[in-house]
Amino acid sequence: MPVFRDVESRCVIIAGASGDGLVPYPSSIRARTEFMHPFTQALLEAHRQATPLTDSEHVPQTIGEADAIQFEFSDALGGHGGWKMTPWSSAEAMLAAPIPQAWMGQSGAVIRPEPGSRLEVEFALLRGEGDWQVCLAFEFLQSRLAGQDWSSSARRADLLSAGGVVQGAAHPIGALAAGDGQLRLIHADNPAESVTTTFDPTSLLAAANWLESHAAELVRPLLPGMVVITGARIGPLPLADGTYSASWQGLDDVTMTISGYSG
Repeated sequence: MPVFRDVESRCVIIAGASGDGLVPYPSSIRARTEFMHPFTQALLEAHRQATPLTDSEHVPQTIGEADAIQFEFSDALGGHGGWKMTPWSSAEAMLAAPIPQAWMGQSGAVIRPEPGSRLEVEFALLRGEGDWQVCLAFEFLQSRLAGQDWSSSARRADLLSAGGVVQGAAHPIGALAAGDGQLRLIHADNPAESVTTTFDPTSLLAAANWLESHAAELVRPLLPGMVVITGARIGPLPLADGTYSASWQGLDDVTMTISGYSG
């Protein structure tokens, strides 16, 4: 008999819907461990135990192998509901990784992230039925790999250290003017973070077009409702219990409460 195993999702959304109406893709996969790549099994065990890998004899050797491991990992958690990608560049290779739907939350959610997580604030794209939309988002960074001596293919397989997303309300990307502005992050127990950053819809849409092509090549096409995070504007920063809020002119604030975080 094949062995099926449900893998616990440790980035717990205590309250706050994740991806209202979005069916993870694929929607009904559970991990068939005897057919998994050994590095996938090792990543899932590191995730389950909240203990990063220190070494492995089964590190992926190619981009294709790493991408297959990405989806084995996310499928074991019920399927992906979004993507992480690097900021647009015409000069350097773009990178992307699926984000499990179980790790997606909406603004106002109460979250208990995995131990050792860090926080970033980003612009996120939302795949609509037609045009792209944009919102503010928090990203949790959480590597399942200990130390810095891992190959680029191992880090790619580890979902580029994705650990979860909380997204704000989305607006049509064409409704926001391009230009510089102040992105602010507020937490009750820490000084406010504020950076001047550029909102450039042309670059964001170029990155989105690249991702659509990349996802199609992997036979994992982008579906309406999927969220795409596009690179840190603030962070990475350490996390602490309490309420976080990020703001940018023209977009709704994104908020969340961290509760029961063990550091």
